[in-house]
Amino acid sequence: MLESNKVSRVEVGSIDLPKIILGWDPFQSITMVYPQPQEKKKVYSKRFADENGIVDVVLAAIERGASAMNLGPNQAIMRAVAKIRKRADLTIIPAIYQVPLQLTGKSVPLVRIDSTIQKYREYIKKESAYAEYVSTQEFRSVDTAKPLKNDELKRLKVNKEKFKSLLRLFENKGCAKIVTTCIEFYALADQFSLLDDVVKTCTDLGFAVCAGFHMSNAFDALERENFHFPAYFAPLNKVGYFMLPSQQHLLDALLKIKVPLFVIKPLGGGRIMPKEAFDYIFGLKKNAICIVGLSSAQEAHETISAANESLAHTTTIQSDQHS
Repeated sequence: MLESNKVSRVEVGSIDLPKIILGWDPFQSITMVYPQPQEKKKVYSKRFADENGIVDVVLAAIERGASAMNLGPNQAIMRAVAKIRKRADLTIIPAIYQVPLQLTGKSVPLVRIDSTIQKYREYIKKESAYAEYVSTQEFRSVDTAKPLKNDELKRLKVNKEKFKSLLRLFENKGCAKIVTTCIEFYALADQFSLLDDVVKTCTDLGFAVCAGFHMSNAFDALERENFHFPAYFAPLNKVGYFMLPSQQHLLDALLKIKVPLFVIKPLGGGRIMPKEAFDYIFGLKKNAICIVGLSSAQEAHETISAANESLAHTTTIQSDQHS
């Protein structure tokens, strides 16, 4: 089996994880990579229609020291991961972007949850960090959906059985007992009783929750409610890409977090070279964990090598500062 031993590690509660984790968005043909995301999506769709395309990229990353991957309940990617794990060690960090919710017994479409979140972002739609996103097809589908009304919010419930069935997909060997999930909806819409149910359902099955958000307002709401998690995930990058409502506002919030932070968008959607990106993040937060989406073997080699170089450099600086 291939062995990965280069990327340094951090403790998340009682779970030992590497500081670089592979993302799964490219394998789903999801990307906002600068400067032509729509063209990239077409490339990814063709490249990863075959499971072996995923296998090749992940094995290339493992050769450079990667050993973990963030993964949602996608059967095709799970099959690819099963092939990979026959040849190399790979820890899976489960991802459930939005917990399934129901309204009067019927499932709430994800697009309505996202549309409700957008309602609380209205005042920043014209900001530069948002300009690219509002022009995408994904945004247009969310923007035309109906946000949940106040009376509907009061009647929402967590679909616990469906949620548990998703979590149980990750109970097998090789899966860490922590699940990354977006909590922005609950924080912005003041639905903390639902968030309690989310956390309890995870805890009942032995999973810790890594809570995600894109806006500092969501973190502020968690703090007001004295809601704390063993880890968080959020965008963090040198150019402020998708850090809302502004780079400084979100950075101020993230620097308050003492527990590990899973960093998404570390390369700023392709705007920052990997070494520069990692130097910035690991220089800010010693216990940061970067989730990086890689779309080719060459990209995997270059990005993981840059992460190793950056981690070695920042570790040396931190050691010198404390000597």
